[in-house]
Amino acid sequence: MPILTAAATVAALLVAGLGLPSAARAGTVTPACTLSDDSPTSCDVWHSDQVTLRWGWDPSGETGTNGCDTRTFTDDTPAGGTTVTCTVNWQTIFAGNTATVLVDRTPPVVASAIPARAPDHDGWYNHPVAFSFQGSDTPSGLASCATVVYSGPDSASGSVTGGCTDLAGNRATASFPVAYDSSPPAPAQVIAAPGNRSITLSWQAPPDAAVVSVVRSATGAGAAQVVYDGRAARATDRGLRNGVRYHYVVTVFDQAGNATATRLSAVPTASTLRPADGVPLAAPPRLTWAPVRGARYYNVQLMRKGHKILSAWPHGPHLQLRAAWTFRGKKHRLVPGAYRWYVWPGYGNRRAHRYGALLGSSVFRVRP
Repeated sequence: MPILTAAATVAALLVAGLGLPSAARAGTVTPACTLSDDSPTSCDVWHSDQVTLRWGWDPSGETGTNGCDTRTFTDDTPAGGTTVTCTVNWQTIFAGNTATVLVDRTPPVVASAIPARAPDHDGWYNHPVAFSFQGSDTPSGLASCATVVYSGPDSASGSVTGGCTDLAGNRATASFPVAYDSSPPAPAQVIAAPGNRSITLSWQAPPDAAVVSVVRSATGAGAAQVVYDGRAARATDRGLRNGVRYHYVVTVFDQAGNATATRLSAVPTASTLRPADGVPLAAPPRLTWAPVRGARYYNVQLMRKGHKILSAWPHGPHLQLRAAWTFRGKKHRLVPGAYRWYVWPGYGNRRAHRYGALLGSSVFRVRP
């Protein structure tokens, strides 16, 4: 008679319909997993908490077990999990089951944040940019990594923060540097001083200015031309035609490439009177003109709204105006607005009232 294995014996008895103990006929061995708070959970999904594995079976008639002890998994299992087999013996009848426990208590490693595009200017971003975070994880593997849109605050040493989550639910975050500035600089304060066939532009740029560009155009003079690009505070545009109005755009760029433009115009002239016609001023100006041979003094007259408000007789070819003065018994102040001035050369004694031809007139404007 052939010798049967335990498993074959069970099968043969079942086929023969022989009477077996109820527990052996059931032949059920059931795994059950719980978390650290004893809440039940599925064994075959990844957990970020410790897992306790217990086995259940009908103890009636049990004569022995193998591998059925209670186990608590507190450390990470391998990538495929840890498989445990429990076998119960009811005399000559064996029944068993397996359970695979998956534990990953280690957060992912966030390795990088990849921007959706290259920097907008010289390593800087000046409008919102998305960063895709990337990383790695063992043993469970990554479930997802975040995509974060950075839109500020402005900073040369800013940072974008995001993270990754693994299949067990562990999450890790990391920050990576980003230089960001979306705010345009303040406009430059620009003055145009006309000269003979030239215009000198001078400006006070804001503190965050990196580069200043000057573009000139004139009606009927063809395409606009760049006349300056750099870091200085003034530029002279030469070779112009006197009497023609030239238009300038002075653009300030910050280190992130943001730009703010200031527009103004001026007309070159051969006149020696300064400040040049139409130049806006923030302080009382020093009026100057070319000296005239033989002149012992000059007469300067200042007009406001058609009324004379000053007459002076300087000995040299210049006159420094003041913020306040008295003329013909009336007090005057240099208030915002337009002022026209005239100058004549004087010869001999002032009492002789010998004046030469008008040297010229010009207009300056006092800014509010």
